[in-house]
Amino acid sequence: VRFGCEGRDAATIYFDLKQRSLYYELYFLPMPPPAADGVPNAAFLEWLLKRNRSLYTVHFALGPDGDVYLVGRTPIGDLDEGRLDWIIGEIYAATETWFQPAVRLAYGRA
Repeated sequence: VRFGCEGRDAATIYFDLKQRSLYYELYFLPMPPPAADGVPNAAFLEWLLKRNRSLYTVHFALGPDGDVYLVGRTPIGDLDEGRLDWIIGEIYAATETWFQPAVRLAYGRA
């Protein structure tokens, strides 16, 4: 599912239907470069973890490439049109709400 959003051209949710669960993810943002001493941006990582507390069906995670994703899964038995709408809505709302603040914190710009 691809949608337009404030501050970026578009965002795409990828779905992967497995035997018992539907997995979904959205590429959110590249991980900011580490500080000069090689230490990751601790303030940015803390900010992501605090956002996770208010999310229900998705959460921020670091992908295998080290970049930031919104990810989640739901059991197939719970999946219907309403649940799928809820999932897409929460991913959309999280992207709209937190993309610009994340860019400002991670890269110091809007």
